[in-house]
Amino acid sequence: MEQGETNTRIKDWVKEVLNPILLEDSNIPNEEVVGQLGGIALLSADTDKIKDYVFESARLPEIRGASMILDYLNQGWPLDSQTPSNIREIFLYYGLPTRRNKNDTREDCIIYAGGGSLLAIVPIEFAKILKSDIERIYSQSTKAATITCVWNPVSAKDLCENFNRVMKLQRLRLRRAKEEKELLPFFEAIPYARRCESCGIRPAISWLEERWLCDPCKKKIDRSKKEKGKKQWIEEFVDELQSGSLDCNSETYWDGYKTAKPGFAIDLNEIAFASVVILQSAVIYISYSYMLRGV
Repeated sequence: MEQGETNTRIKDWVKEVLNPILLEDSNIPNEEVVGQLGGIALLSADTDKIKDYVFESARLPEIRGASMILDYLNQGWPLDSQTPSNIREIFLYYGLPTRRNKNDTREDCIIYAGGGSLLAIVPIEFAKILKSDIERIYSQSTKAATITCVWNPVSAKDLCENFNRVMKLQRLRLRRAKEEKELLPFFEAIPYARRCESCGIRPAISWLEERWLCDPCKKKIDRSKKEKGKKQWIEEFVDELQSGSLDCNSETYWDGYKTAKPGFAIDLNEIAFASVVILQSAVIYISYSYMLRGV
């Protein structure tokens, strides 16, 4: 099928199939018309073992970098690039409609993308290649994290009238696919190979910041530096404050709570008590960190 014919077919599918499904006040698309235009597939995906990837290291720059990589793959807005680098760019690469920024109101095949998960409605003919490309881009971009993607043909009537039942079956398929997954990233670590000084799991391949690092950990640090680390999140928060979308009234934010000025300790017992409280907080934090890392 030529590119021009494919684009026309996709436009007709969006107009006659996607839009009526997304608009609740529209009529259910005719099944014969749906079949002629390419059918409907429900595509869903979920990142595998996110915590294992993000919290491989206890160092904040690498935790930030890992989170930024996954956020961009899952929720990043498309850029004008020839090679897709996130999920939305994959959809645009095949001519499927998706929003280009948060203020965009055009049609979107993607129903939900966030928290490492994805749900989309696509023509059946694109479902298999989308699944393959989404799973491939995660392993290529992270070198360690994977995502499980499944798709299933559905009828327009089921989507409109039995959506809860359809999603229940879709979640079961996704869970089963995650449990049956066999191919996972493997890094051979021979006994005499130098281990990564960050994760301690994979063999080190490069020297960075006075440490030997493996490729996935180096990618996390590089992304954190590229995106200016925590400065990026601070700048985004400041932009939200300046836009007026957040309530900046301190009295409303603190709900009337007023901080007291710190005073001087009366004796050594009071200093000791404060030290115990700080130590207990530190122990709770460390225990929680190890729990997240599965240690």
